Amino acid sequence: MVYGVRLTDIDTSVSNSSMDGILNEFYPEIIDDAKNVLHWLEEGKIVFKSQDNSDSVFEYEDFRSEAEILRTCVRYS
Repeated sequence: MVYGVRLTDIDTSVSNSSMDGILNEFYPEIIDDAKNVLHWLEEGKIVFKSQDNSDSVFEYEDFRSEAEILRTCVRYS
């Protein structure tokens, strides 16, 4: 979510070199974040239920502990 929100504010007419610079700002944090998400999915801590096709919104259950959720929130606050 953090990365997607950051990208929505970018002017799509920027040059490719400017876009590369913006995307490079995500590293190396995005690697650890992706590994965390994969772990949560593999462990069944986040389970997708369905997709609301009218808004392309995914419904999911979040079974992570409160501590895991807070660690994620604190990192991006």
